[in-house]
Amino acid sequence: MSIGVMVRRNKMRGHIDKYEGKRGTSWYYIVDVGRDEATGKRKQKHKRGFRTRKEAESAMREVISALEDGTYVSPSRKTLGRHLEEWKEDYVSHNVRESTATEYIRIIDRNLIPHLGHHRIQSLRPQHIQRYISRMLKSGRVRGKGGLSPTTVRNHYRILSEALEYAVDMQVIKASPTVRVKAPKVKKFKPQIVTPEMAELIMEEAVGTPWLAAICLAFYSGIRRSELCGLRWSDIDFEQHCLTIDRARVATRGGSVEGEPKSETSRRLVSLSTNIVYVLHYHMKDQMEMFEALGIRWTQDCYLFCNDRGEPYHPSSVSHAFKRFATRAGFPDVRMHDARHAHATIMLKAKVSMKTIQERLGHSKMSTTGDLYLHVLREMDADAAEAFERQFDKFR
Repeated sequence: MSIGVMVRRNKMRGHIDKYEGKRGTSWYYIVDVGRDEATGKRKQKHKRGFRTRKEAESAMREVISALEDGTYVSPSRKTLGRHLEEWKEDYVSHNVRESTATEYIRIIDRNLIPHLGHHRIQSLRPQHIQRYISRMLKSGRVRGKGGLSPTTVRNHYRILSEALEYAVDMQVIKASPTVRVKAPKVKKFKPQIVTPEMAELIMEEAVGTPWLAAICLAFYSGIRRSELCGLRWSDIDFEQHCLTIDRARVATRGGSVEGEPKSETSRRLVSLSTNIVYVLHYHMKDQMEMFEALGIRWTQDCYLFCNDRGEPYHPSSVSHAFKRFATRAGFPDVRMHDARHAHATIMLKAKVSMKTIQERLGHSKMSTTGDLYLHVLREMDADAAEAFERQFDKFR
């Protein structure tokens, strides 16, 4: 029987009633939550099972308060799978770099939707995600047996977190369940040590091949693979001995695409030493001769590193070539990206300031540079301690 309890706040109405059930008297509330945008019909939120009128009133006030401050989330049967599909279409495709978007979509389609997509997004709990992480670590490989690495699974967790935070922003859910999930611990990355002697042996293996200039420039400049692949001759200033990073070519599913550098600080001027300028000069001369023989018009807009059709090399091709030369030189574990680390390490040991190294590498934060090369700094600190000690040896 209704007792006519009404609550009005900013024209939002809440109604409380009691009813008699098999277990005695209980209370429930009904709140008008507005109109359905698609149908125009009124929508109501109701909940029953309260033992007292006071409990029902308190719960109803929370709903009305959420409606007033814009944090109310309407009940929905939408699944996580559907939300992920919408997130790919509405957000990822417009706000994420193409190479990154390709990776997002691959993980969503191959892993997240098949394993978690059936859950209603409003019913998704931390334990569902924690169980998913455990399963991926144990047996997450799509091809073959075994689990995925902690780094890979942590990337799954990060992508899912972004998608669920978007759901919070879109008022699909109140809070993201990933906040309470323990992501896999990842060992801190330690760059491969590449000495000047090792670098020289790797570059020697590239002599006499079309890859010599690319391999040398990777070591001499420390630029990223994507930046290397995006370079055009107009980016090289032979008189001032420098190059400009203004674009990057990244790998995508089925090819590569040219776009913006990794970050704003990645746009930079990188000074070049006399030796690498000399190498680039002869590389340009060889390229011009090859183009002329093939009937291709050479211009300043041509790519530094391209095939015999003038098309830029795929980033993976550069990595494979580097790996070949490193293996022939006796260093099969050295990767293309290790040339960048080698450049930084050699500069650090040559007493170049951390600020200069940060700017040359295009890191947005000094902390990124410091964290990556902490092992070198510690080694230099130990050398400094020994040098100090030797000063006292003179008096013994």
